[in-house]
Amino acid sequence: MVKTKKQGLKFKVIYNKKILVIIIILILLLTLIIYAVRNDDENYDFANGCKENKDCVPASCCHADSCVNIKNKPDCSNKICSMDCESILDCGVGKCGCVNNKCAVINN
Repeated sequence: MVKTKKQGLKFKVIYNKKILVIIIILILLLTLIIYAVRNDDENYDFANGCKENKDCVPASCCHADSCVNIKNKPDCSNKICSMDCESILDCGVGKCGCVNNKCAVINN
């Protein structure tokens, strides 16, 4: 009878070790996921970063030659611009778009 009790004890210990290993693996996976998400946010340029083309707009109201994230767009409500085509973004020569997660000028 003593041998049976020891075998029963070994089963419980082995069973608990398996659960412990599974819990440790889950914690490690969760840690890796959290690290990956935080690292992605740290590398994201919030001033000039983008995920798609619609995130980008001209950086200035008149004759812009660069682009920024739409959250940083200039206030052009009181601006009057000339009709000259001085910049690559004037007269449909170029447009703002998302290139490698950064707002940039794209030639048409």
